[in-house]
Amino acid sequence: EEGPRRVRVRVVEHTSGRACWHDARILYIMTGALDLAILQMMGPPVALMPLQISSEPPQVGDPCVVVGHALFNPGGGAPPLLTAGNVSQVLALREATGATCVAMVQTTAAVYAGASGGAVVSPSGRLLALVTSNTKHASGATVSRLNYCIAAPWLGTLWRHILCGGSVEKLSAFDDKRPHLLRLWTLQPFLLDTSTPTCKL
Repeated sequence: EEGPRRVRVRVVEHTSGRACWHDARILYIMTGALDLAILQMMGPPVALMPLQISSEPPQVGDPCVVVGHALFNPGGGAPPLLTAGNVSQVLALREATGATCVAMVQTTAAVYAGASGGAVVSPSGRLLALVTSNTKHASGATVSRLNYCIAAPWLGTLWRHILCGGSVEKLSAFDDKRPHLLRLWTLQPFLLDTSTPTCKL
C-alpha cells in the first residue's frame, strides 16, 4: 500500500530569522470547491509561532497584507513577498437554516503567480484568508489586484477539528462539494439560482 506523499516546507524561525526546510506529509487534498491541501510538518521547530485565525470575517475597506512566494521560488532563498491592499469584497452564502457563512474574500493587494496558498493578514497579524488565485484578462494579461481568497471562518472550523485531535478520515467532511459553492468558486452565475440565495456582506 502506498504511504502518504511527502513534501518539504520552508519555515522562517521567529527568534533568529533563519530559514530552514522541514519534511511534511500530505494528509488530505480537497477536490471540492476549495483549493486546499492539509499538511502535517514532521518535527516542527520549537520556536514556530502559528498565525492566529480571525474568528470574524473582514469588512470591506479593511487594510490587509498578502504574504507569499510570488515570482521567486522559495527554493532559491528569496524571502516572502509582501503586498499591501484592502479588502474589496466579502461574499457570503445563506444556508437553508438562514445562517450566513462567509465563503470568499477579494482584495486589492497585488497577487502574482506563485502566491497561491499565501496568507492574507490584518495589520495586527491575524489570518483573514488564504489566497487561491488572481484574475486574467481575456487577452491573457494578469489582473493582479483582483484576487480570490478562502475566508478565515471556513479555515477556523477546519483548524479546530485538527487541534482537537480529529481523525484524518473525517477531513473529507470539510471537502465541500455543494453545487452553489462550486458555482461561486468557478465564477459561474450562481445568483440566478433562487433556491440557494447568496448575499454580499
